[in-house]
Amino acid sequence: MTIDNNTGLVLEGGGMRGVFTSGVLDAFMKHGLYFNYVVAVSAGACNGMSYISRQPRRARVSNIDYLARYNYIGLRHLVTQGCIFDRKLLYDKFPNEYIPFDFDTFFNNKATFEMVTTNCLTGRAEYLQERHDRQRALDVVR
Repeated sequence: MTIDNNTGLVLEGGGMRGVFTSGVLDAFMKHGLYFNYVVAVSAGACNGMSYISRQPRRARVSNIDYLARYNYIGLRHLVTQGCIFDRKLLYDKFPNEYIPFDFDTFFNNKATFEMVTTNCLTGRAEYLQERHDRQRALDVVR
């Protein structure tokens, strides 16, 4: 497979479908397959961050191993946090304590990494990047 500057990687969202994607990205990293352009949405953006930061198995641990340990999906979180996911755990405790995210490698990676969001006012897709601010990177992927 030839990966050049005209080859990009698109990572889909879809909650737990991201488990499959995390395995594919781990295989890519194991074999040194890296893309210069990665665009991702939702769960794909979470997986993409681990891929761009060159952290194999990080996405697997959060999606499989820690799901059983922390039970971070459920109606309880919808009632207490307004989201079916425990956002405090996923976007604070995981990257900052339990599965430390390598922000330095992420920010120093020369590849373009865009996370797709929906503008709530216009309904249009917006492509966001963050290359310097740790909290904003976590806010965008959230």
